[in-house]
Formats: sequence, C-alpha cells, structure tokens
Amino acid sequence: MSTYKIDISKPVTLEELNESFGIFVYRATRIPPHLGIFINGKIYDITAVGPTLGLDLNSFYQTSVKRKMEVLFIGLDEVKMNNLYNLENRVEASVRKHEMVSELKSCLAPILEVLDEICTVKTNTVHFFFDLYPQLKEKQLVKFTSQLGLEAKIKDNVLALKKYTQEDIKNCIAALDRKTNLVC
Repeated sequence: MSTYKIDISKPVTLEELNESFGIFVYRATRIPPHLGIFINGKIYDITAVGPTLGLDLNSFYQTSVKRKMEVLFIGLDEVKMNNLYNLENRVEASVRKHEMVSELKSCLAPILEVLDEICTVKTNTVHFFFDLYPQLKEKQLVKFTSQLGLEAKIKDNVLALKKYTQEDIKNCIAALDRKTNLVC
C-alpha cells in the first residue's frame, strides 16, 4: 500500500486551535482515518450514527490526550479564503445536510462542500483526504499542521500515512453497522 506525507509544522496550543479554522484527522493512522472540521473552539463532523454539531474542542482535545488518540490538526489560512462571513453557520449547515456517513458518502463530504464554497480547491477531483492535502499545500492554504499522539511516527517533521481505498471506507462503515462505538 502506498503512502502520502504530511508536513508537521509546529506544536499548536489549545488556545491557538480554539481560535482557528481547519480540518482534524482523528485516528490518523487508522485505515481510513476520520475527518472533521474545527472552528471557533468547536468541532463538526458526520459519523455513522449522525452528525456532531459544535462539540467543545477543549473536551475533544483533552479526551484525545487522555486516551492517547492520534489526531492531526490542519489549520487553514483564512486570509487566503473568500466569503468567510458566517463560516461557522455554513459548516454547521453542511454537516446537517450530509448528516451521516454511508457507502456513498464519507466524512469528507461536508468538508469538501465548505471548501468548495470558500476557496479555490478543486473539490471535484478530491475523493480522499490524500487528494485534498496536496491541493491545500499547493494553494498555500495550510497555516499549520500539528498533532497529538503521533510523535513516535514523525521523522524530520514528516508523517507518512497509508493511502486507503473506497473499499476500505465501505468496510469500515460495515464494521460500524456491527459495532456502533467506533468512529470512522
């Protein structure tokens, strides 16, 4: 299985995260990882059991540290984006619209919809996170990339992650149907 590389720029404080907008990659080394959005100290995502709407980022962060979860935080540079008026409401509306993951819809769907509205990323060519990240870098939209629980897997400030397939996503969703306490 091939890999893709994520540049880890710097440690970010919880205060900086609370004041930022970006994408989180939860259980980052799992195939497939789970994705969501953080904005204004809250997180938003869709899961197999429904949407997460405005969960406190501090709680998510502390739980991730306590459980030693592997999480990436990719802060996006708002200066480079257009139409930021009421971005949090757009994020929430997109998560509500997509509601749940399914065989036809991954947790990436609301992220792509929001990015399609506010920046120049070509979301029609994105099927997986590893398709999106290079575009964010190329468009110079990445403000920072920070992590929790991945220190041992980072070499020279680079994290190599395995690429995954649509079949991997389908299998994860099927596993969730059998066991609802996991998040993909």
